[in-house]
Amino acid sequence: MDDLASLLSSAWGLPAPQINPSSQGADRNSRLFEVRDSSGARRVLKWRRGPVNHAALRLPLYMGDSGAQAFLAPVETSAGELHVPVSGGYLALLPHIDGHDAFERPLNAGAWRQLGQALRTLHDAQLPGRLRRTLPQDGFDTQSLVLLRQLLDRPLTSLPDPAARQLDKLLRVHKATLSWLMDQSNSLALQLRRRDLPVVPCHGDIHAGNVLVDSGNQLFLVDFDTLQLAARARDLMFVGAGVAGHWQGEQECAWFYEGYGPAQPDPEAIAFYRCERIVADVLDYSRQILNGGTVQEREFALAELQRQLAQGPELLVARASVEALA
Repeated sequence: MDDLASLLSSAWGLPAPQINPSSQGADRNSRLFEVRDSSGARRVLKWRRGPVNHAALRLPLYMGDSGAQAFLAPVETSAGELHVPVSGGYLALLPHIDGHDAFERPLNAGAWRQLGQALRTLHDAQLPGRLRRTLPQDGFDTQSLVLLRQLLDRPLTSLPDPAARQLDKLLRVHKATLSWLMDQSNSLALQLRRRDLPVVPCHGDIHAGNVLVDSGNQLFLVDFDTLQLAARARDLMFVGAGVAGHWQGEQECAWFYEGYGPAQPDPEAIAFYRCERIVADVLDYSRQILNGGTVQEREFALAELQRQLAQGPELLVARASVEALA
């Protein structure tokens, strides 16, 4: 922490900052810290593993400069940079929001409309060419299917870890469901790649944990690490999908589209993204169990897998999305 405090002082000019670890989300490639300087001002320090994701830093700044209130730009360093490189990754300093995320407290009608407006603003944004070229383009990737099939073919019962054996049992019990999800994802991806759907800037992971509402009822989108050029369905699939047991009500969807405006998201793309999301979640939670997370992290991962695969809302909505294509 002393090294971080020194870096914050030298890079951002924060006087005598105090740093405390914040609650950890599901993404193990990121860590958040609460920062308070000697004046009492609060900010959030984010550590991100890997190479610098310039788009994730620059797009919120561009959107904010364009007048979009829902986008939190990183705080520039004294040298005018948006990040500081460190061993194994980089740091970015973000404004602190005095409020809650949409997991902690459900969005009300006004917040749902704000969310719709914010995503419409992002999807319709005419980004400068230099910024747009930094966004990866989605190609209906199925790498998660390949990796999950490999995991299912791997015997886990011989592992000494009880959590690994529990995971093995869970995956075997739900193998038919997982096979259906992977088959549907693969089939839909093949069909979608033959088409030429228009792409727009998409957040890529706009679930309830990445939506904040402050004490003045202003909504913010956060965590742009999955930013990409994709079909609008990449983001719109989350509305009504029931991810983590949230955002599945018809009234919520209606409020969202009151803010978003007229839209006809491609039903094949919606179905693909909803099926593939569950596959990716199963893979991520399985890795968390097998790769030695904390006891609490592994217990949470097992509980989430059990919930999702035992007819959780994500699975029910994904099935309905596929059946609607018939």
